[in-house]
Amino acid sequence: MVGCCFGHQIISKALGGEVEANPYGWSIGLVPTQSLSPTAKSLMNTSQIDLLYIHRDHVRQLPPDMISLGQTNTCKIIGSVKRHSSYIQLEIPNEREKF
Repeated sequence: MVGCCFGHQIISKALGGEVEANPYGWSIGLVPTQSLSPTAKSLMNTSQIDLLYIHRDHVRQLPPDMISLGQTNTCKIIGSVKRHSSYIQLEIPNEREKF
């Protein structure tokens, strides 16, 4: 199961997490991660990613059994993973290096 941006928020809410308007307001544009969790580094085989943002809401609290993948300076949960099951990502990774 994968959810990007709004999909991550909806899946998190459906699984028991909390979603609300981000107190920092809208996030728009390319944003580097502030930190990635060890799980994210392992899944993505990298220690840094840039994310494309266009959202105002964010996941404030993860659902049970979910692990945060990291954070930026305006979004404390950029994505999450369910132990041994599914990967969910909030923002869209910047893929421009591949083109």
